[in-house]
Amino acid sequence: MRRENLLVIPVINREMEEKLSLLKERMKMLPDVIGAGLSSGIPGAGLTQNGYAPEGYDKAMMFHALDIDEDFIPVMKMELVSGRNFSAEMGTDDTKMLINETLARQLGWDDPVGKTIHRDTTFTVIGVVKDFHYSRVQEKIRPLVITLNKNYRRQNLVLRLQNTQPETVKSVESAFHEIFPEHSFMFHFLDKRLEYMFRSEQQFAKIILTASCIAILITSLGLFALGTFSAERRTREIGIRKAMGASAFRILHLLLSEFTWKVLLANIFAYPFVWFFITRWLENYEYRISLSAWVFITGTLLSLLLTILTVGYQAWKASLTNPAETLKYE
Repeated sequence: MRRENLLVIPVINREMEEKLSLLKERMKMLPDVIGAGLSSGIPGAGLTQNGYAPEGYDKAMMFHALDIDEDFIPVMKMELVSGRNFSAEMGTDDTKMLINETLARQLGWDDPVGKTIHRDTTFTVIGVVKDFHYSRVQEKIRPLVITLNKNYRRQNLVLRLQNTQPETVKSVESAFHEIFPEHSFMFHFLDKRLEYMFRSEQQFAKIILTASCIAILITSLGLFALGTFSAERRTREIGIRKAMGASAFRILHLLLSEFTWKVLLANIFAYPFVWFFITRWLENYEYRISLSAWVFITGTLLSLLLTILTVGYQAWKASLTNPAETLKYE
């Protein structure tokens, strides 16, 4: 499913419902409208659930349901993994049904086309739609049936546009008022609605990023101050070592080693807490990544690099000091 450039016009009253087909045909005449389709629900808004009795099962099961017209699948650019879409040319498609991959797997149907599912009537499965999210992103994709039953109320007209420029939206609004001159033009873009589903995650990511930047800044200042203090505290020792022939690299290694093992130890103590909290957070999502050891290895390398950059400057400065000047005042 491609969510870009999809404009959704909700059906808000009986008058709009009665003239919905007329509105759809008028919209299809606009040059910036690629296609138009009708549906009882849209991804991100949640769909109703009904009880169905699949072929080969004694008890009814609860499945999410979506009622569409024959144009909705191509307008949404949904992929059919098997079978076909509804067709206006076939008068019997009112008793046909599409299902998603999750439902086919749940029922154990390797070849669902031709199977039947009963509700008020018996529906024959004619195709399988590739899984797509139609509810909260934290939830796993659940079984879904899609019907063409015209007796169900269709609550949305979905338009795929060439673009989302204000001029395009304005032309859609003008066409809408030709059919409903006294109604307010209400619409939303599907991608914006779906982005709202990720808003809490985006806000959480911003908070974590800000807190991390502040923590890195404070850590850098602290390491720099400790490096300066350590170099001054060991001024005499550094002078004696240099007088005895120690190289600048040796002095640098001496001062840096004092901090690197402490940083490594701090990382080791932090790993269990990091692993615990990230794992608990990822449990909120049905579809999630797994924590890799490379995450911790990369974090360790970055913290060591930060140590080298902040402490290394003071260490290198101390290693280049003339021992005669140092010991003169000591």
